[in-house]
Parts: sequence; C-alpha cells; structure tokens
Amino acid sequence: MKERGSVSEPVAGTAVPTPSDNTRQPTDAEVPDFWRTYVVKLLENGEIDEPVREPVSFDSVLAHRWIPRYGMKLSSDPAYLPRCGELVLWICDGLEDGSLTLNPATGRHEIPGNDHLRHGVPCWHAGVVTQIPAKDMHLGDITVTPDDQPGLIYSGFRVEALPHPLGNDKSYSKQYAYVPLRNIRPFNAWQIILKDQHWDKWHPSILNAMTVMSSWSVVRKYHIVGKDRNCSIHCKAIFIGSELLAVSDAIRLKPEGLEYSDLQQGPVPKITDVMVITKILFQLIDCVDNDPYQLAKHNGLLISGRVYTNDPSRVRKSCAFHDPTAKDNPQPLTQHQVFTAFRQANMCDYGPWYKMANGEECNVTLDAVVGRCYEPIAADLMFGTRSLEFDLLGVMEGRNWSAQTDLRIPDGMTWFWGECRAETLGVTELLGIECGPSAPQGDGNGQAIVSTARESRRRQDQIPASEPPATATYSSSAPQGEQRGGLAQSSNIGDASDNNDNDYDDHENDLTDAESGDIPELPPSAGHDVATESDSMEDFA
Repeated sequence: MKERGSVSEPVAGTAVPTPSDNTRQPTDAEVPDFWRTYVVKLLENGEIDEPVREPVSFDSVLAHRWIPRYGMKLSSDPAYLPRCGELVLWICDGLEDGSLTLNPATGRHEIPGNDHLRHGVPCWHAGVVTQIPAKDMHLGDITVTPDDQPGLIYSGFRVEALPHPLGNDKSYSKQYAYVPLRNIRPFNAWQIILKDQHWDKWHPSILNAMTVMSSWSVVRKYHIVGKDRNCSIHCKAIFIGSELLAVSDAIRLKPEGLEYSDLQQGPVPKITDVMVITKILFQLIDCVDNDPYQLAKHNGLLISGRVYTNDPSRVRKSCAFHDPTAKDNPQPLTQHQVFTAFRQANMCDYGPWYKMANGEECNVTLDAVVGRCYEPIAADLMFGTRSLEFDLLGVMEGRNWSAQTDLRIPDGMTWFWGECRAETLGVTELLGIECGPSAPQGDGNGQAIVSTARESRRRQDQIPASEPPATATYSSSAPQGEQRGGLAQSSNIGDASDNNDNDYDDHENDLTDAESGDIPELPPSAGHDVATESDSMEDFA
C-alpha cells in the first residue's frame, strides 16, 4: 500500500484532482462529514483526544439537549424497568381481574382470576417502548396496576406494535397502547413467556421482533480518542437486539466458549460472570483519508468493564478474566463492596461475588453479552427464578434465527449494524412522527427549511461550507469501515430514510413469505425448561 500523500495512477473514468485540490476536504456540502474531519486530524497529528461536536447536525444538537437527561434517569432507575427503544412482550387486555403469575403446575405464565382459577395463557404481542411513565415505578407494579389518577397515560408505558423490519406495510406502528408494567415482560425472555406455544400461534409482531435480535446501534457518540491510525469513539449506550445497555449497567456474560450448536447437545450451562460497564467503544481500525466511502479498513465494537463472578473457582481458573496472582481461597466481596460495585439493589441475594482479573477493566464483544442483570426480587416476580441463565437459550436462538432471516445481514456475517434505532427496527414512524422516506422533512419545503436553518447554524458557529471532492458522493453521520470479528454493517449506514424499498427488490418473494408466515422453522425451544417527567423515544430515533 502506498504511503499517505504519495501519488498514485488515476483510474479510468474517475476525476483526477488538480494539485491545488485538497483531497482531504471533508465531504457533504449540507452537513460536513465531521467523522472524516476527525480522521484527518488523527492522521495529520498522530493522535486525537477531544469531545465530539457536530454543531450543524440537528440530530446531534437535539441529542446534546435530551439524551443527558434520560441518561441520568437510566442511572437511577431499576434495571427491571423497560427503556425507550427496547422491544418487549406486552398484553393488550385480559388482566382486568387478575395478575400475570407463573403456574407451578404447568410452568406457564397465566392469568388467575379472583376465584383463584387459572384463565389460561394471554395473547402476547411484541412492540417497541416509545414513552415511559412520568411517575416513579416500584417493585409492586410488576404484579399490580397502580390505582391512581389520572390513569395509564401517566403511569403506563406507551408501546407500539412492531411492523416487519423489511416489509413495506408499517401500519403496525399505528397500533399502540399505554400499558401497565404488570402487562410487560422483556423480549429476551420470550422462550419462558411463550412456553409450549408453537410459533405459528404467535402474533406476527413477535416474529418481526425476532428478526432484529442480531442488530445493534450505538447511542450518543460523545468523545474520540486515537493514536497512529486507530481510534475509539466513546458512546453513552448501545442497543443490542431487544435491549438498551448503558454505562454503569450490570450485564450478564455468556459462558466462555459457548456456541449455539452446543445448546442442542445438552442442558443450558450456568451463567456465572457479570460485567459492570465502564466504557462502550466504537473502534475504527487502520483509518484512511483517501477513500470517499470509508473512514477505516476495519471497525468493531468493544464493551469494557469490571467483571465479577459467583463461582470462586473461576478466579484462578485459566480463562479470559482469570487472576494468576489470586490466592487459592479468594475472599468474596463484603456487603459494602457489593453495594458499591453494583447499582442494582440486593445483589447479595445472588450469592457471594468475587473480583475477576484483580478488579482490572476487561473487554468483551457483542457475542459475549446476554442481557441486563435484573434485581433478584424483580427476577423472581417476572420469571419465577433467580438463575442468571434464565433467558440464555432464548437469546442465542433468537440471534441465530435473526442471522438467517434478516436480509440486511451480509452473507457470512452475524450482526446488522444500524446508524440509529429506527434503522435497526425498520420503522418509519415513532410516537406518531414519521422518520422514514415519507417523513415531511424529506419533501421540497422541508428541505428548504432545513437548509436555511443549517446556514444559520453555520454562521452561529462560524463553520465554513465545504465542497465535496469530485470523486465523493457519499455522506453519512456514521463512521464507515469494513467490519471485522463477525460484525456486519448495513449496506447503507444513515438514518431510516437511507434504507428505501429498492434495497430489497431482489428479495421481494422472501419478504412476502415472511409476512405471510411461510418462514424458516424455529428450533423447538419454546417448550424447553430453563433453570430456574415523561421521556420518549424521540431521544433515540
């Protein structure tokens, strides 16, 4: 490969820049490509360490205003509460005369009536949480609907049915309800909640949600640090499949070396390791400044944090997070240390906890993450078990099924990377506001207003307009690069409007089959036993 700044032979059919051209000029005449600017700084100076600023980008301006407020709420809310943008299972009706409980005789979640007779399994739907209650929630709300005024508009979660992410019919987004917490369960636990129900009996929205289980997108890129030709972009949170994970969350880690095929050959292994997230890093590896379509040859994502285990043998055992200097009989954390290490309450109820890697930060990839670690009492009330692996089989089966059915995932890859949550979910409307190709801001009048406002922002921040190089027509707010380590990105990274219907013309028959229910068979797992002030989606869309 030629050194940066060397002269290369022109390719036939491409424009040849004159010597006076600045080939490093950031692209996109409307919104400057700030990520390319940061890459240029890194390659010219050899290092970079500064906050991310996109003053002309309306998305970034709004994010600076709204997301910090919701981030503070996330750090204080219990882990069992659904979050904006998450996928959940929810019940439209049927709980007027009872609460959802686990029937010990059948192992199913059923509705008992006031006469203590079981009324059977409710009809579950899958949807996206677009608004959370204004009032504070408590553990009792998992089983009892708050009896207060003025009603569910203030004490319920707004949940919108999820349309097929690849289909043209998005009318499900108009079907929504304000749902009490007791009618909601995390989508990752679909295998427990839908126990003994064959998939052809499910509501179509559940299969739609299964399709996006192998997708991810980061939230609020706020700082960039780099050296030589590599850099890391710090993010506040990340959507992985159905869940939103933020810094300071405790997440459950998949047993080391476990593959999906292993689950078909024996019982579900125990989860023993939990990580408290300290950093979420989007990485650009081997950055380039002469490619109009990519900023780096490779990219990936790392989640960093401190790892704890409830299996003392793993402290010294040869594994990814072992501590070779640990004593033969490691000492568990004291109650005060557990209280300091985890923000969730009553984590001591899971048993004694031990430090891994001598308390140093460890790194994991997307594949190692199972989901949030819930408070023990909340896990009891929602799932009837405190085992950390209660949803392990469901999460891995969901991701495997998604990798086979989500046509946005390139062959040989296992993940779909979207620029925002609206793109990964394939929705065109959230909270009644259009966010897809038909959005009002996409028409001529809307574009004129946006352009005028951007010019005002340029003058306010003294940012000169940039001219795109002759060979570059691509623009996006997302860092670009070739995925590595099993990560897959979409062919068009940008907002939801980038993914138009033409992207899937070659798969029209596949979409028709999927929407009609003629889809690949799910593994027969729904019957397996497993050991036992209002904020809205506008902040993330």
